[in-house]
Amino acid sequence: MEGVTGDTRPRRPRGPRGGILLYDGWLGIFGGSPSAEVSLPSIGQVNAFPVDVDWTWTPTEGLIVANDVLGGVFFLNGLRPAAGRPGVPGEVIYFDPRSLDWTRMRLSHREWLTWSVSGELPHFYDGLLWPRWREDVAALRSDQGIAVLPSFWNGTAPATGMTRTILPMADILTFQFDAARRRGRSLAGVFGRYSVERAADHRSEHPCCDTPHAIYCTLEPVVAGSYRTPPGVSRRGDGRGNLMSTNGRGIENVVLVHGAFADGSGWRGVYDKLTTLGYRVTIVQNPLTSMEDDVAATTRVLDRQNGPTILVGHSWGGTVITETGVHPNVAGLVYVSALAPDAGETTAQQYEGFGPTPDFVIDVAEDGYGFLNPDTFKAGFAADASDADAAFLRDSQVPVNMAAFSTPVKNAAWRDKPSWAVIATDDRAFDQAMLQHMATRIKAKITNVAASHALFATQPGVVSDVIVTAAQNAGGAR
Repeated sequence: MEGVTGDTRPRRPRGPRGGILLYDGWLGIFGGSPSAEVSLPSIGQVNAFPVDVDWTWTPTEGLIVANDVLGGVFFLNGLRPAAGRPGVPGEVIYFDPRSLDWTRMRLSHREWLTWSVSGELPHFYDGLLWPRWREDVAALRSDQGIAVLPSFWNGTAPATGMTRTILPMADILTFQFDAARRRGRSLAGVFGRYSVERAADHRSEHPCCDTPHAIYCTLEPVVAGSYRTPPGVSRRGDGRGNLMSTNGRGIENVVLVHGAFADGSGWRGVYDKLTTLGYRVTIVQNPLTSMEDDVAATTRVLDRQNGPTILVGHSWGGTVITETGVHPNVAGLVYVSALAPDAGETTAQQYEGFGPTPDFVIDVAEDGYGFLNPDTFKAGFAADASDADAAFLRDSQVPVNMAAFSTPVKNAAWRDKPSWAVIATDDRAFDQAMLQHMATRIKAKITNVAASHALFATQPGVVSDVIVTAAQNAGGAR
């Protein structure tokens, strides 16, 4: 959505007792007592006020005063704000899910409350609202929020290609806490009583908490009950691979397998994003001399993994991960505009019955090795890359032994391992119907993105998000 349109008035707030919900529930402001009507805990419960009166206790660092449905947190600075927290004592600051960092509001608590009900608040979210945001938000419970993929902090323009999914608010906040912490940002206390460091101990002590880190959960049973995972909301995905689980990083090993006419350097953007999040990433360098050689190269890398691994393949790399994915270290598969033959099938057979791809031209030499034609390279392989990046990919091609495409696979790992697929809707190397058919046949959770065949290099944010989704969910997906 380009900016804010339509009625921006807050409408009638809900929850007159305790907290209130403004803008049909977009903003939840915590009040003096729990509100059963809208399932809001009190400000004391969120900030872990002592159960018994303690005249010596003060919230010296500050107080959580509200959160929005995207996981943004409004925080009132105390007399001694924590290190790294901006603003002055008594100022409201905002933890922004777009940057995983703080934004100064330069408003006192009273000024912030006035601003919240003035009708100006939607402009604060300019560019993040969608045409039916009021209807969507009004349908939520107050302990739910909306998770957005690709994640805002991946650098993808939020107005395009977004997927919005309902999750428990505690899960959304936990994931953001984890992601911020991996970036070296200290957020101690910002999301409530229990920090990530204490989450494991807390969960073992309080099995009533369904959420991994139980951010809003305190020792009082009423709050633990309030923030249980809502009925009907899956913690492992919505059937399309669009949810990010929040049980830490889940599987921490990722192996990336490139396709034909390329090498592992194209994965650099995905590598950077995943390693920043704390994943252990290894990139296979396929020789492209035969299917057996590529399978051997990938198997060597899988042998070196120290535990469960997400195996990712682009294009021809899909055939390779289909064969090697039976490795005991592989917990899940991600196909990035990739081939997915069944056992006994060849790569070449996957094209049968589908339309031609006139921009994807392979020049085959007398020795049987093929290069992509330089004149059609950008259009057929990397149309969404810059001219400079497309030229680099063109001039750094790795030729492939075309006989590899006629070698049948012996194993189809996708029959036993959970699979995800990222499909480039502007792919010119494969017919779009072919990509959708392959992903559907393997029962992959599909994410579509407007991109060229080179999306492994040009869309690192979307690809990384799907890999993270797989890492968080593969353990229990099948």
